[in-house]
Amino acid sequence: MTEYVVDFSSTASNEDWSITASTPSLPFARKWDGWPGVIAAEVGIYRDETGPDRAAYAPRLRRISDFIVNADNMSPFQRATGEGAVYGLQASTKSVNVALLHPLDIFSTMFNKDDATFDQSDDGRFSTRLAETLGATITTAATQPAVRAVLMETSEHSEAGISFPHLLQIAERERGMWPDIFQRTTPKDYARQVVMWLLDRNLLRPVLPVKCPKCRNESLLDPDSISHTLICEFCSWRFTLGVTLGREGRRADWRYRLSGHVAKSKLKAALPVLATNAVLSAIKRSNPSLTKLDGLLIKSKDLEAEFDVAAIVDSTNPTVVLGEVKNSNKINAQDIANLTAAQAMLRSVNIDCYILVATLKQQLASEEISLLRELCERAPQVLHSDGLILPAVPIVWTGSDLSVPWSSEQHPWRGEDHWQGASSIALNSCKKNLALDAWGMAGGGPSDPRFAFAWQTD
Repeated sequence: MTEYVVDFSSTASNEDWSITASTPSLPFARKWDGWPGVIAAEVGIYRDETGPDRAAYAPRLRRISDFIVNADNMSPFQRATGEGAVYGLQASTKSVNVALLHPLDIFSTMFNKDDATFDQSDDGRFSTRLAETLGATITTAATQPAVRAVLMETSEHSEAGISFPHLLQIAERERGMWPDIFQRTTPKDYARQVVMWLLDRNLLRPVLPVKCPKCRNESLLDPDSISHTLICEFCSWRFTLGVTLGREGRRADWRYRLSGHVAKSKLKAALPVLATNAVLSAIKRSNPSLTKLDGLLIKSKDLEAEFDVAAIVDSTNPTVVLGEVKNSNKINAQDIANLTAAQAMLRSVNIDCYILVATLKQQLASEEISLLRELCERAPQVLHSDGLILPAVPIVWTGSDLSVPWSSEQHPWRGEDHWQGASSIALNSCKKNLALDAWGMAGGGPSDPRFAFAWQTD
């Protein structure tokens, strides 16, 4: 069999929902006029930077094919492959349009529930945009404790602001395992890089503290509102900025606070979601980047719930992770019930689904551990595991899992059997955070096994 290959690169604007891929020039096609015959053109996507609202590839499911745009209206077929798509084209065709799919369309199609509606929550939209502000759809910035600490500390002091030296102290004190071995910098230099980077991303903004010389009320002035002559917001006294700053001396140094467009409550909820997505992107298989949707809303007669994280970690053998992510609140029974109901919906249409529970707390509370151990003990079998009989236990991550550099041996991806995919990642997480000691089959047959688990005791 002779292969004809051509590389392509395509740019899409914010309004485009397809990109153009060139097809190879086939020597035999030039000998025919009109209709030289149909070929199968496989388009592989190896780098996708289209943003959070569009994905250039979809999981390998036949029902996804309805969403694939085709350049040749006479095409007899089109199929998603998980890493692109295969199109039926006339051999003389010079290009094909590749669909850019919205993640919400992908997930709703995967669930395949006619009586259900799907949407993205406001919190999910916020975390998606925050990730873009931090530099990328999947950003590792939120896995850095220093970044999280500086953002949260400035949100706590948004009225008064924080001085630059104080910001540096926070970043250095809370740096965790950073700088990593690849950064080759000192903790002090790393702290400065973090603060300067957040300023550059416009997440922190400078304000100038100015005291009225008459009533002594302090105002924080944005750079755009500074002028030579000011009027006190409280007593309406008119005064000269230069004289006031001269009297205050160094006490009038610039301070920094969280940008006005970043809501404190949403920030607290979004940061662990972004950290979780970053870790998930390291364990994905097949597709070059993580197809995900923050804040997936599902409403049907059997289920009405929001899931903080929905991600496809394997597009070739479609595998979904649905997660509940906490900053400091506890996982509860309703969270578990919603997750297991959604997992059952996907498994009913032959799609593997792993439940994920993540928190920025360093350890789970005893009642949370009990809930998650019970969830393990009724875990279903992994549907697609290359002949292995494995339990689909939940992925359980704590703050230590969400706060390590990719290069660290403590990263969840670094388990000795990580190559087995989500199943081994899940089992390793249960060993670490639920004190799982051992597991095995407790009965049933290959098609419907029952699993038993042993837990370490204090």
